[in-house]
Amino acid sequence: MEEQKCLYPETDYCDQKALHLWTTSKTKFILAYARILPPNSLSHGAVNNSAKIGRVVVDKSARGTGLSYHLMEKAISLTHELYPGNIEISAQAHLTLFYQKFGFKINSEEYLEDAIPHISMKL
Repeated sequence: MEEQKCLYPETDYCDQKALHLWTTSKTKFILAYARILPPNSLSHGAVNNSAKIGRVVVDKSARGTGLSYHLMEKAISLTHELYPGNIEISAQAHLTLFYQKFGFKINSEEYLEDAIPHISMKL
């Protein structure tokens, strides 16, 4: 997480129960990634009945190519297929409009996570 100046392991022990989505370049370099957590997963100390999409990241070299839209469309579709119901995300605040294009609605006041402004959103 060097880009965000968070130089520590990003471990929350949810990866074992998550579904991981990614796409690679021809050289097998990961260009985009997201994870899907089932409802009632422990994430950020909270358990609730909404599935979650998180850890959405797109390599700088692939930004502006539409890959982020494709990744989110796939993540949302797969989440609805596996876990019908609400989907929650913890979005970086500057990406609110991006997620609103998929139907996500703001569900909280802005808060800091790792010194980065975030906002909870729900679909």
